[in-house]
Amino acid sequence: MDSLNTIPNSGSFGDVSAKLNDNFGKVQQSLTTLENTRFDSAYSVYVETTTDNPVKTKTEWEASLHAKILVDKDQFAKNTSTVTAPTTFSDTVPAMSAGEYLWTRRYTSYSDGTVITTVAKVFNGDAQAVGALSSEMANTTSRIAAGLSMSKYNQGSNIISELTSTPVTDSNVWLSGHLNVAGNITPSSTWVHSKKFYPIAPGTHLINAKLSGNAVHCIYNGSKQLLVAVTAAESGGQNLSYNVPENARYIKISRERVDNSTLSIAPQNYTSYNYLPEKLSRDFGLGLDVQPSNRIAELTGSILSNKEIWGQGFVSETGSINYSTNWNYSKKWYYVPPGYYQARFEITGNAKVILADKNGVIKQVLSATTIPYSGIVRVTEHLFMRVSHGYAAPASNIYFSLHDAATPSNSPINFQALSDTHPLSAKATQNMIFEAKKLEIPVKKRYPVVTFISDDGSSKNDWFISLLDEKKVKASFAIIGNKIDAAGSLSASQIIAMKNDGHDIGGHTYSNVYLTQLTISEAETEIVKSRFAVNQLGIECSTFVAPYGDVNAAVDTRIAKYFDTDFYSSDTDPANIPPINPLRLVRRSFDNWGGGTGSTLQKCKDFVDGALVSGEWLIFTVHPHYAEYDLPTGQSRRDELSQLIDYIKTAGIPILNARMAYSFYKNRIQMREIGSAEVVDVYRVGMDGSV
Repeated sequence: MDSLNTIPNSGSFGDVSAKLNDNFGKVQQSLTTLENTRFDSAYSVYVETTTDNPVKTKTEWEASLHAKILVDKDQFAKNTSTVTAPTTFSDTVPAMSAGEYLWTRRYTSYSDGTVITTVAKVFNGDAQAVGALSSEMANTTSRIAAGLSMSKYNQGSNIISELTSTPVTDSNVWLSGHLNVAGNITPSSTWVHSKKFYPIAPGTHLINAKLSGNAVHCIYNGSKQLLVAVTAAESGGQNLSYNVPENARYIKISRERVDNSTLSIAPQNYTSYNYLPEKLSRDFGLGLDVQPSNRIAELTGSILSNKEIWGQGFVSETGSINYSTNWNYSKKWYYVPPGYYQARFEITGNAKVILADKNGVIKQVLSATTIPYSGIVRVTEHLFMRVSHGYAAPASNIYFSLHDAATPSNSPINFQALSDTHPLSAKATQNMIFEAKKLEIPVKKRYPVVTFISDDGSSKNDWFISLLDEKKVKASFAIIGNKIDAAGSLSASQIIAMKNDGHDIGGHTYSNVYLTQLTISEAETEIVKSRFAVNQLGIECSTFVAPYGDVNAAVDTRIAKYFDTDFYSSDTDPANIPPINPLRLVRRSFDNWGGGTGSTLQKCKDFVDGALVSGEWLIFTVHPHYAEYDLPTGQSRRDELSQLIDYIKTAGIPILNARMAYSFYKNRIQMREIGSAEVVDVYRVGMDGSV
């Protein structure tokens, strides 16, 4: 890796970016070489550790790593039990009667002999027997398919390439006549129109098509109802830019009966949909049950004397809290995703309901001249809500619920109306949602990344910071909130200077406590005050390190409310491989466990070697104030840390602070439910596409 460029710490961003890109290419080439040279040793590990009898040959072992799916299908059966699955399944869906339950079995057979089956109960037949596939369900599946295909289009690609490559005489693709502004066909021997509907996404498109007179292009919604007719603003084959509306899903075009080799519709920029369940519900009419539909359900079901969620006073239009015995305000912020909402609030005068983005910037203010405020509210981005409430009115009067008129189908999908041969199970619907979501964010190539995190914020970080400066490396520092400016700790001015120099500043609780030994309310206070202490310095704080790695499921829920990441130390737990758990990111200790003085250099070099192969996010724990870093010259652990940094840089691995590393390594998709007792990960997709 001697050919790597030296990254300058001054000059233009473009220079730095170009050298980084060149370096990453060289690193990847070296990794490929390294992987090839280390394969034999990997097989040796398999031989030494396997329980296979007989042991696979190298050829057999290599083949087993790439086992192919031979059979992958769903099978069906019924019985009257809600607990015990049937033992016999078939490829067809049986007729259902009242009191019977339909069960599904996913049967997957692999080329290496592995067979995996999963069994689940789908629905009961109490309401009606399984019938024919309804037209509504057929429309739903076609809308989903359209949505999935839309998101695959790239800027500049021709979304009607089939039309471009097909002669106008082909009746499978073209029909005689042109489309008019009403969406109807006007007979004409000199015009043709597309027989099919072509998926199109909202946003700016460039078109190249022969239009004149009354001939138009027609754009439709998901139900193939006409939205807009694009008239003859183009002639002579010149490109025309036009904007496709937000609720558009399909297009049909008109075309002169002439050569069509230049015909095109090319997206220039278009809306990248967030295919979350509620978005699917609104746009495709899926009717998924979105919970909670009332985004402030906790407030609606509360009593005003509950000091956990209500404070005295009201929220102003600037977001400040004004004290008043006649008003209450919500202590918490409530997440509100994009959509249309039916709103009711008991507010008047200077009392407001505000919606802000994740950075605290107020985006919407709801006010009323009379009690109550009531109406339809459109939210166009992901926001957080804080509520004012008149003290005399019961909280049950207020709500902020998804508006029925904006969600075409509110009822759950009727699984009992599915086809005998092509059922759409709950699992299938879930998979469509997940697959659609995966299409939104491009896959990144996995590279190894190293991060150093220093705990506690001791003033003895001076030597560590000097070493980082010497090596031109940035790290993260987990700061104890009440130690800022205290004797033996970093001062506020030092911390600000470190941030300005490119280091990441994170939280380490407010008073360095064992979080699980506190009440959950006390633990949350420690976490919140930790972030606030850093924020007070004008520093955004998204990194958290729980002292002593002391967390549990309930503590995780509190950390997840205020921070992106949490870290703990272990030399034996699995590495940070995509998809990662951002609340349980493992660190390897450069320190000696228990305060010893022995060398950990080789152990840490081994971790670096492993990262080169795995492409993991490797994180090291350092406590620069430990006694082991104050040993005499020749025994100093400081020298070993310097050697480790050199070893990492020689291997070509980038060293980034935690915030920067997380922005590169974070999951493409992180769908989770955060309750009072635990964080439940519904679905994760790693930065490299791994699920």
